Formats: sequence, C-alpha cells, structure tokens
Amino acid sequence: MNCHHYFKSFLLLFLQIVLLGMPCFAQTVTFDRVYTKVESSTGEHCSGWTIELWKTGTGFVGTADHHRGLCGDPPTGLLENVRYDIHSGSLSFSIKLSDSSDGYGKYSCDSLTFIGYLTADKLVGIMNWESAGIKRPSESLDLDRANAAPYGNRVYDSVADWVRSRGDILEFRGPRC
Repeated sequence: MNCHHYFKSFLLLFLQIVLLGMPCFAQTVTFDRVYTKVESSTGEHCSGWTIELWKTGTGFVGTADHHRGLCGDPPTGLLENVRYDIHSGSLSFSIKLSDSSDGYGKYSCDSLTFIGYLTADKLVGIMNWESAGIKRPSESLDLDRANAAPYGNRVYDSVADWVRSRGDILEFRGPRC
C-alpha cells in the first residue's frame, strides 16, 4: 500500500472520530431524506443548497452541498456537531467548505453553522458564515424535501462505513483546509 492510501484511511477515521464525534462502530446508518433548493435562471449557473440526512441510532449524519456558480460538482462538506431535538424539531450543525478559489489552486476555508428546524417537508433556518476569521453575511435557508430517494433503502453497518462511502465525493469536492 502506498502513502496516499494510508493518508486517506487516516483522514476518514479522523473525520469520523474527531469531527463527527461518533464511535467507529455500533450504529447502523440508513438514508433518511434530502432537502434542497437549487435554482438556475440560465441552466449554466446555479445557486442554492442541498442537505442530505442519514439516520443513525442517536441522530443524523449527512452532507451539505453549496451551489454557487457553474452547475454541477458543488463544494461539499460533512455535517459536524449535529444536534437534533425530535420533540421540537430544532436542528443545528456545522460544516467546513472550500467555497471559492483564487484560480491559482488556493481555496477558501469556510466554517458554517446552521441553526433552525426540521419538519417532514422543510428545513428552515439561518446559515452563519466565517471565512479566514471574517464573518460573512448570514444566509436564510428554506429548503423543500425532495421526493426522490436517491439511495433507496441503503444501509451502512457503521458510521465509519458511511464516511468511507463519501470518500470520493469529499476528496473531489470536499474542504481543502
């Protein structure tokens, strides 16, 4: 095995243990739902969000895609520090994205925090941004639940397996910080 393989394995384990704060095993992960609002007036440029939620024994894991610019392959980040109250529907999480580039291979390092609520049909709240220690304007989100179930009844045996399944997406579109 080469160094790249070891680094990738270490990175995935690090993301799972440190950022997601979950045990390596013990919890199955099943697809739950997708909330989205991505719009394009030209068919070439898109703007909006897609939040994908997967259910674990105690809450959610997931990903967030931020569409801003050319359609396709949006920056993607893992949901971290997910807090969900089943009784009130309150939901919060943080993500890291590399939402922009200077054109010379240097990517931004954006930290975002979502605070809002979740219903069967909507994900609503405020996304707070910080990039390089500078607060950016907050963004209101009002996402609709997608009718499609892109993963069907897909089940992963553990959070670690689920994180590994996202490896190619995160390597290509994930944060660069």
